[in-house]
Amino acid sequence: MSVYRLRVLQSSWGLWVDLGLSSCFVDGDPGDGRPVAERVWMTVAPEVFLWEEGANSIADGIRRIARQLMAKAPSSQSALVIRVESLEFPWVDFQDDALEAAVVGWAAELLGIEDDPAVFSFDKAHNRYVIEYDDEVWSQEPPLSD
Repeated sequence: MSVYRLRVLQSSWGLWVDLGLSSCFVDGDPGDGRPVAERVWMTVAPEVFLWEEGANSIADGIRRIARQLMAKAPSSQSALVIRVESLEFPWVDFQDDALEAAVVGWAAELLGIEDDPAVFSFDKAHNRYVIEYDDEVWSQEPPLSD
């Protein structure tokens, strides 16, 4: 497991997330967890509190990094499992999409990509951060259809 620490402060409040993730490749269907992209699954450690919007934001981040990580798969039959091992964040002044940015930052460190994983700006009118990704590097995979 490695922990990615997201810290952005451009206003009176900021984005602060410590997200611990691990990843592994398995043969075939891992059998449990949440499928988030083709042959990519998300699991959550039992001790991690994760609400629906937060889980969706992490899944969005995983879809955004799936192509780069799947390029490292040992075979065309391999599935990637990303496990949320730990999560710390402030209970006030928090944006769920900061979790997506933390996943992308974690992947950038894991893959050795030196470019910033995202560009952050503060929208004063809406009192929230705007997060923009380089779509050439971090294009998001489509969600799986039900």
